[in-house]
Amino acid sequence: MDAEYYCFCSTPRGLEAPLAREIAQLGIHSPEPGLAGVGFRGCLADVYRVCLWSRLASRVLLRLESFPAETPEALYDGVMAIDWPELFDVDRKMAVHCTSRKSAIDHTHFAALKIKDAIVDRFRADTGEEVLAYVPNNLFS
Repeated sequence: MDAEYYCFCSTPRGLEAPLAREIAQLGIHSPEPGLAGVGFRGCLADVYRVCLWSRLASRVLLRLESFPAETPEALYDGVMAIDWPELFDVDRKMAVHCTSRKSAIDHTHFAALKIKDAIVDRFRADTGEEVLAYVPNNLFS
């Protein structure tokens, strides 16, 4: 059986209900409309199908992990625990963006730097190589 993932499809506000109907028509069971998007659970084939065929989703975000992160150290440890080398090759370049709501870590640039550091450190620990991960330093990248 395929692993099940949680995904969130972002969309402009007001299009949540039509997006939920569209996702259901793609064979996804029980899409959950939310603020500016729709959540759903499905296998990787479902995720790819929504990415390919959705006309209303701006982005399809796949949740890799969920963990409490009340401190910068807890955020770093949680991100470090993800098996990043299993997800992509060391020769890939990665940009880290961060948004935050109702979090004790309220400086998103700092949080993005902690996430980037954990990813780079995990690659170094597992492969001995350093992945090129960066945090864009302006609002428009």
